[in-house]
Amino acid sequence: MAADKDGNFYLSGAFGGELDLGFGANPVSSCSFGEVNGNSGVSGQMFLLKYNKDGVFQWASLADSTTIATGGNEVSIGPDGEILQIGLMSEAPSKLSAESIDGCNGSAYEMTINDGEAVIPYDRSTGGYDVFFGVYSPHDGSLVQDYDILKGGGTGRQRGKAIENGPVINNKKSYIFGVDITGPTVMQSSQKQINLNIEKDRPGDKVPYSQNMLVGAAHYNGELLWAKTFGSNKTDEVKGVVADKNGDVYVGGTLSGHMRGDIRFNLPASMASLRSVAFVLKLNGRTGALIWHKVFSGSIGSEF
Repeated sequence: MAADKDGNFYLSGAFGGELDLGFGANPVSSCSFGEVNGNSGVSGQMFLLKYNKDGVFQWASLADSTTIATGGNEVSIGPDGEILQIGLMSEAPSKLSAESIDGCNGSAYEMTINDGEAVIPYDRSTGGYDVFFGVYSPHDGSLVQDYDILKGGGTGRQRGKAIENGPVINNKKSYIFGVDITGPTVMQSSQKQINLNIEKDRPGDKVPYSQNMLVGAAHYNGELLWAKTFGSNKTDEVKGVVADKNGDVYVGGTLSGHMRGDIRFNLPASMASLRSVAFVLKLNGRTGALIWHKVFSGSIGSEF
C-alpha cells in the first residue's frame, strides 16, 4: 500500500476468480471484473488499484500470466506521482497480459510483458517465479510508455519483495529494489542483459537452492545501474529498502549465517549458531557499496 500527497492510496496484490472492488462494510464504490487471460480459477492474478482520499474507487490495472501465478508484491510513489510496482509471474515461458479499467466503465488499455525467463539461456523447466518492475501513470493505471520494463529470471526463483523511489543518478530518476533469489539470475530490459550468476565462493553456487538476496537500482527507463547479490548458505530474506535524502540506501532483512557474496561480513560468535538474525545495511545509492551494517537478535533468533 502507498499514498500520495493528495491522499489517494494505491493497493497492490493478487486475486483469484472475480475481483470485487468494493471498499468498507457499506462500499461507496463497488464493481466486479472477471479473469484476465481466462484464468478465473487461478489464485494469483495481479491487481493495482487506486482509491481517492474518501475511499472512492478510481481505477484498476489487472494482469495475469498464461500459467499459474501472478501478483503485485509492493507499490510505491515516485517524485512526480508515478506508481512504482514490483511484481512476479510464474512458470516460463509465458506472457503477462493486462488491462487498465477506468472506473467501472470497461477496458481502457492493454499491455504485454514477456516472461523474464523466456530470454534467459537457462533450463526454464526448473524455474519458479520471475520478477518485473513497472512504472504506471497515476491518472489511469497504464504503463508509462516512455519507461521500459525491467525483468529478472533464471533457473530458480526470483521473488520481488520491495521497491522505493531512489536517488537521482546522471540527472535521471531511479528506483531501488529488493528481491529474494534462488540460483543464477539475469536482469534484462530491452536495452541490455546482465548476468548475476553467483561466483564459486558465493552461497548460491555452493547450495543451489538456498534463498539469497538481490538489491539494486535502476533508472525508470529500465536501465539497471547496479546490483548486489549476497546471503548465507541457508535461507535469507529481504524485508524492505528505503533511500534517504542524500540518496543512500538502507536494506533490512533476515540472515541465517555469515554474509557472503558482493557484501561480506561475519556474524558475532554469539549469533553465528542462531537460526536467524535481523540485519540493516547502509549502501551507497549510486554504486551499491557497503557503508556499514548492523545485526541484532534475540537469544533464539530474530527477524523483521
